[in-house]
Amino acid sequence: MNEHDHVASLRQQLPATLHAAYFNTGTCGPLPTATFRAMQEAARLDYEQGRIGTAAMERHAEFRTAARSAFARLVHADAEDVALTHHTGEGLNIVLAGFTWQAGDEIITSDSEHSSLQLPLTVLSRRYGVVVREVAAHGDAAAAVRAAMTARTRLVALSHVSYATGVQLPLGAIVEAAHARQIPVLVDAAQSAGAIPLNLPELGVDYYAMPGQKWLCGPEGTGALYVRRGRCDELANTFVGYYSVMAGAETFQPHPGARRFEVGGQNLVDLAGIHASLSWLEDTVGLDFAYARTANLAAAARERLASCPGLTVLTPAPAAGLVSFTVDGVPPADIVKALAADQIIIRSVAKPACCRIATGFYNTEEELERLARALSHLVGTSRR
Repeated sequence: MNEHDHVASLRQQLPATLHAAYFNTGTCGPLPTATFRAMQEAARLDYEQGRIGTAAMERHAEFRTAARSAFARLVHADAEDVALTHHTGEGLNIVLAGFTWQAGDEIITSDSEHSSLQLPLTVLSRRYGVVVREVAAHGDAAAAVRAAMTARTRLVALSHVSYATGVQLPLGAIVEAAHARQIPVLVDAAQSAGAIPLNLPELGVDYYAMPGQKWLCGPEGTGALYVRRGRCDELANTFVGYYSVMAGAETFQPHPGARRFEVGGQNLVDLAGIHASLSWLEDTVGLDFAYARTANLAAAARERLASCPGLTVLTPAPAAGLVSFTVDGVPPADIVKALAADQIIIRSVAKPACCRIATGFYNTEEELERLARALSHLVGTSRR
C-alpha cells in the first residue's frame, strides 16, 4: 500500500480527523476506533461481570502488564524500568519529590517549559529553598546547561521538545554534559513520546515522563515514567500503596524496578485504551512510518507557512511535530477562533504569544494547504 492510501485508511480509523483539520495532537490526539472498542469492551466486562473476584483481579493485572510492556517497547526499554502514571505531570512530580532537597540546591531548567514542570519547580523553591536556574532553550542549549552548572546543581529538568515553540533540545548532548558532573536528567516528554524515535537506554536519560493522550492517541488519564536502571534507589517514594511493594510483603519491600512508583488501582477502561492505542501504532500505523511522516509534514508546514506574507515561523529546523508562528497584527487567540470556524483546529500559546500546530501522521498535504490559505486570507483581511 502506498503512503497516500495508507494515510487514507488510517484516517478512516480516526473519525475525529474526518470532521476537521486536526492540527492539535500536541494537546490531545484523536482516538483510534480500535481504542474506542477496547475501552467499550473493558467497560462492558466491569459492568457485566463486576470488578471483584479472581477473574477481575487477573484481568486488571493483565492490562497493567500489557500497558507497561507497550510503553517499554515504545522507548526500547525493559518493562521493569517503566511505571504507569496518569499523566506527564505525575511522572515529573514523582521524581522531583523523590530527592532530599536542601536550601541552596540547584535545578537547571529551560526558559520554555510547560506549567507541568514549572509549577512543581516553584513548589520546591518555596518549600525547600531550591534555586531554579533557567537557560535558553534556543541556540546551543547543551552549552548553556553546561555553563549553568555549579557545585550545588542536583538535577537538570527540561523538555525534550518545547511545547511552546517546538524546538527540539539536543538531549543527548545535555545528558552527556550533566553526567560528566554526576548530575541526573529529568525530561518532560509531553511533545516527544510518539512524535520522534526514542531509545532511552541508548540516550542515557535518567527519568522520562510521558503522556498517553497526545502523540500516542490514547485516552486521558494515562502515561508512564521511565527510570534508568540503577536510579530507582536514588528516589524516595513520596506516595506508596499496594502496587508499590512486592506481593505478600509484611514490611515495606518496594518492587526492584520502576513499578515501586505505582501506588494504587487504575481505571481498567483507560488501561485497555492506552494498550490498544500503543498496539495500533505498532501494528497498524507502524511507528517508523508515524515518525517519518510527522517530521516530513512538520518540515512542509514550516516551509509553507514561512512563504505566507505576514507570518513569522518561530520553530527552527528540524521540527519534531510542533510548528509555532505569529501573524502580524492579529492576536493568537483570534487566529485560533477564526480557524475553528473553518473547521481547522490549532491552539495558541501564551509565552511566547503565538499559534501552534501539530502535524500528526494522519494529517494531509491538502490540509496544510487549506491551513495556509486560511491564514493568508486572515492576514489580508486584517490589513484592509
